[in-house]
Amino acid sequence: MQDKFAGIEEFLATVETGSFSAAGSKLDMTGSAVGKSITRLEKRLNTQLFHRSTRRLTLTREGEVWLATCLRMTEEMEQVQNLLSSERQEPIGSVRIDLPTTYGRNRLLPKLLVLAERHPRLHLDISFQDRKTDLIAEHIDVAVRFGEPDDSADVITRKIDENRNRVCAAPGYLARCGTPQLPEDLVRHACIGGSASHWLLQDGQGAVQTCAVSVRHRMNDGDARLQAVLAGCGIAQLPDWLIQPYLAQGRLVPLLDSHSLPPEPICVLWQKKQHLQPKVKAVTDALTEGSRGKAAYKYSFHKMETSTPAVFQVAFSGSPKYRKATASQQPGFQVASRIKRLPEKKQAASQPAPPAAPFIRKASHEADPPCSCSPP
Repeated sequence: MQDKFAGIEEFLATVETGSFSAAGSKLDMTGSAVGKSITRLEKRLNTQLFHRSTRRLTLTREGEVWLATCLRMTEEMEQVQNLLSSERQEPIGSVRIDLPTTYGRNRLLPKLLVLAERHPRLHLDISFQDRKTDLIAEHIDVAVRFGEPDDSADVITRKIDENRNRVCAAPGYLARCGTPQLPEDLVRHACIGGSASHWLLQDGQGAVQTCAVSVRHRMNDGDARLQAVLAGCGIAQLPDWLIQPYLAQGRLVPLLDSHSLPPEPICVLWQKKQHLQPKVKAVTDALTEGSRGKAAYKYSFHKMETSTPAVFQVAFSGSPKYRKATASQQPGFQVASRIKRLPEKKQAASQPAPPAAPFIRKASHEADPPCSCSPP
């Protein structure tokens, strides 16, 4: 009977080391034996896995697909073995996580760093981006997305929060330039926008409308737009979870709230598998803990008692294993490869102040810089 798993170990070793001879040294075989094993594997699969040249080996497109399958299979086998061992009921290994840039940095990264401190053998590989990624094709274990999730039998989704975009400005800007009463008034104001030159708002009947705005300053980062609006440079449309502390302090004023769109869900997604890996379970539990949506699982691993969230210094390291051999994969960062806990600062007894926007001086609204009120 033919061994269905024959050649997989040699294939993975060749991808990792980059040559048959190096793979042979790792497996205590000759390079020729490794090459013959992979040739038999290619014959059995009826496809070519490597482009061979005298200088190097590179994966074919079919080879990349086979690599992803082999990695998932071997990882799940290892995790099942760990689940069956009473001494390995803890998060171990690397987890690839994809987060929205501003929300992930402000709301989710602190939770993940506390988790990493609790489990020293857990390694976080985090990317921050605002595009939708394919969890399966890009080998992502956990992702967070804005908006209604797509129906997929291969992905589990849990709501963790809500996002509502609100129009706002600093009191100093409104004192100089006036307060818009209708969405149409925005064309006569200096607006701080992102990539789009329009905002989505509701009309008087609740229908969604595309509202033209005069963008004076364009910034593709939410934290940067927050800094600009706090400085009195114009009007911005920003998420409520980002601006709420500044609204409560009176440093920002909400505008046109009756025209804001209803909130959209923020969801955490992970691949549906027969055996949920402890490391993935730990991350999804950390992200759903204390959320507005119902968590999928209760946290069952050992918890460290901490009085307040820790402050961390994060160091970024190189690419994960196998990534250098796969040309189609994007290089990423491994977070928490080296994490140091810094001394915690005592919190004031009163309501904690929101994080200060970097590079913005703390001054009164009357001292805001005299940005122009006129649209460009």
